[in-house]
Amino acid sequence: SGGDTYTIIYLKLLLLSLKDEGKLYYDGVESDFIKELALTIDETDDDVMVTVNYLINQGLLEVVTENDEYYLTEIPNLIGSETAWAEKKRRYRQNKQRTLSLMSPTHVRQEIDKEREGEIDKKST
Repeated sequence: SGGDTYTIIYLKLLLLSLKDEGKLYYDGVESDFIKELALTIDETDDDVMVTVNYLINQGLLEVVTENDEYYLTEIPNLIGSETAWAEKKRRYRQNKQRTLSLMSPTHVRQEIDKEREGEIDKKST
């Protein structure tokens, strides 16, 4: 197995942990956490063991409680966030919308007032 397999395993673990905000639990279905993960994500025990060890060494996976709970540390950075560009674009659109909404009612109101004044002038002459 190679890096592509380990990357896919990491992605599967991220997806598996999404519903619990980055936490993975050992339920005791298999004899240990690695075998249970391998069964859950349909990968070999050896590949999952290599991936989990790598993730722990890199600080991407933390053991919260021995054999019960594990935490994928990058989940908060990957979910529910927006890129700097997306944030900038969102703020730009909000400002543009705010500017348009401030301009439109005033502009329309002035036109209506001018039309009414014109009608009043025509009637009085």
